[in-house]
Amino acid sequence: MTIMSSEKQNTVIQVMNKLGDLLFSNEVCEKTSHVVTESPYHTLNVILGIARGCWIDSYEWVLWFLELGHWISEEPYELSSSFPAAPYI
Repeated sequence: MTIMSSEKQNTVIQVMNKLGDLLFSNEVCEKTSHVVTESPYHTLNVILGIARGCWIDSYEWVLWFLELGHWISEEPYELSSSFPAAPYI
C-alpha cells in the first residue's frame, strides 16, 4: 500500500485477513504481487512494484472485495493509465 490514510490501510488489512491466503507488507519485496494505491503518485513502492512486474491497483479494487466477499479480477482496477510502465496483461 502506498499513499493511503491509516483508516484505508486498516480496511485493506481487514479485507486481506478476511479473504486469506495473502501476506501484507509495508514495502515491496520479493513476495509482492500487488501494490494498492489511492493516488497516481510515483512513490518508491509504486516504482519498485512496476520494476518487479506487480499489479498496481486502485483502492477501489479492495472495496469491491469487501462488497462481494471474494477475489475479483485486477484488470479493471489496474492503474496502467496513471502508470504506463505498469504491466497490462
